[in-house]
Amino acid sequence: MMAQLRDRLRLNPKLIGGIGLLLLAMFAFAQNIWRTTATEAYVNAALATVASPIPGRVAVALPALGSRVPAGYELRVEDDRADQAPSVDIDNKLAETEADLANAELKIDALDRSQREFRRYAQDFGRAKTGFLDQRIAQAQALAEARRAALDQATDDLTRLQQLPERALAVRDMIIAQTRVTAARNDLAAQQAEVQSLIISREALGKGVQISDGLPDRTYSDQRAQELALLLATEKARRQSLTALRDTLRASQRSSRDALQRKRDARITVSDGVVWRRTPDNSFIAAGGALGAVALCSEVVLTATLTRRDFQRVFVGQAVDASVRIETGERIELSGKVITLTGPTIENVQGMAIPFGRASSADGYGVVVRPDQAARLGCRIGAQAKLDFRRGGPRNQGG
Repeated sequence: MMAQLRDRLRLNPKLIGGIGLLLLAMFAFAQNIWRTTATEAYVNAALATVASPIPGRVAVALPALGSRVPAGYELRVEDDRADQAPSVDIDNKLAETEADLANAELKIDALDRSQREFRRYAQDFGRAKTGFLDQRIAQAQALAEARRAALDQATDDLTRLQQLPERALAVRDMIIAQTRVTAARNDLAAQQAEVQSLIISREALGKGVQISDGLPDRTYSDQRAQELALLLATEKARRQSLTALRDTLRASQRSSRDALQRKRDARITVSDGVVWRRTPDNSFIAAGGALGAVALCSEVVLTATLTRRDFQRVFVGQAVDASVRIETGERIELSGKVITLTGPTIENVQGMAIPFGRASSADGYGVVVRPDQAARLGCRIGAQAKLDFRRGGPRNQGG
């Protein structure tokens, strides 16, 4: 009987083909039950737009489209028309302040020298005048002693006359003797006053005060030294104020120059990624204008477009087997998990290097898969992939 069946099959190729097609359909049906497959899938990444903070000419642009740029790659925008007036004003004020400060230093040095000279003159005068007063005091004291001796002599003469008998003494002689005693006593008192006056003058001179009729209470040199001391203190205060102003202007100058440099020469660094859009060298852009966009290698994902029917069978956290075809024709096999599901809206494609989900279509849903070993993909943004979504686990409830 088996031999007859083999003979019939051998004689009926159409029947054999039909059976084969039936078996193939049954296999595909079984695969469709247990797996959901997406062939419209790609290696994708988030896009980082690079903007210029200033208007100007693009001096260093991103390299060619599709090139990979390392982290820290630097773009430059130059603006030779940046307003330099604020920085120039600060420079002028600083130069003026530094000139005033230099003049103040010269004036302080001159005042200090003059003050020292006049103080020296005052000290020399004080020493000379003190020596002179010492001699005057010695002389006055000597005269006072002479006056005391004259008073003693006049007193003795009066005493002797008073001891004579009344009839032997002439009234006129007694009056003369008394007058001499009185005159001697007055001369002594006057001379003692002169001595005290000279001593007081010497003590006052030691304190910088001059006591003389018709002369100022202080010497000219001492007065000039005091006036110069006041001028010196005023000029030192001015120097201190100018120094503070100079330091403030220097800080402002540094800030102004840094700000001007940033306005004239902006340097923008980019992250590790693939150049997706670029503005050519020597192009002129406005402040905030885009210099290009980089697909970030640190944000590599797999994205796929699904029909509504397949989308209803996919859920967040679902395990995925991925096969990525690279430029050599080889395939990279790896796994991952669903991290995002998106509906048919324009938000699906914003911020990604490759649009997915066919936002304009009513039957175009998107899915984002995070690969477990993204480094194996080598940032091959745009490489075509095939995703097999494993069955099992929680089901998404989206309609």
